[in-house]
Amino acid sequence: MSEPVPAAWSLPPASLFGIAATWVEVATAAQRASALRLRAAAADALGLYDLARDDRIEAGDDTPSAKPAPALYATLVGDFTLFVGGSLVDVDSWTNRRAGTLMRVLVAHRGRPIHRTQLVDWLWESHPMRGERSFGAAVSVIRRALAAAGTPRDTLCRVDDRYVITPTPRTDVDEFEHELRWSTAALGARRFDVARVRLERAQQSFGSGAVLPNDGEAPWLREPRAQVADLRAAAARMLAKLARAARS
Repeated sequence: MSEPVPAAWSLPPASLFGIAATWVEVATAAQRASALRLRAAAADALGLYDLARDDRIEAGDDTPSAKPAPALYATLVGDFTLFVGGSLVDVDSWTNRRAGTLMRVLVAHRGRPIHRTQLVDWLWESHPMRGERSFGAAVSVIRRALAAAGTPRDTLCRVDDRYVITPTPRTDVDEFEHELRWSTAALGARRFDVARVRLERAQQSFGSGAVLPNDGEAPWLREPRAQVADLRAAAARMLAKLARAARS
């Protein structure tokens, strides 16, 4: 004979969520921290980890632990810097100047394999024949430097004459986009305080500097610079929305 099904288990999911929401609404001040932990757990389940973490901070019972350093991290706004596992790689000390430029190109276009011909056109625009001869040497410099910093030798990967850095480097531009995305999510949830903090983090991540200004008007910089301009415009629109929300 089968066991009777508890009545609560037979409720539809919407009713269960309604019960949970009601419990949060009627929680007393003494239960506030527990209620916030419940909200955090629900948000985790929905994949909104960062907003849940902000709730736990609000409850005063959680201090976010430092995230492990990404395998490769670089800054693209202002001077280019490259880190492997949190340790600085001195790209400026590389004797092959084109190797440093090639590294910046691949990081600026991270996650996108670029054909050798395109890279030669960008780096040796006026001397393509010299570029064909020198390209391999620049690749070797990068591979040796990254291997010395502790990455696998195939970090600079070649696939069908296309080159890409793997795993995809994390950059300050990615951090800006990440914070802006969560600011947008918080605004949609009417968490204006969280949205404002996230937006401030986004703006502080690299300020108003130019993308790799030392590389001048190189054609390979058009797309990365356009991306940052679009993100900054989105941040300005978000700031205006927050200002309107504060007045309403």
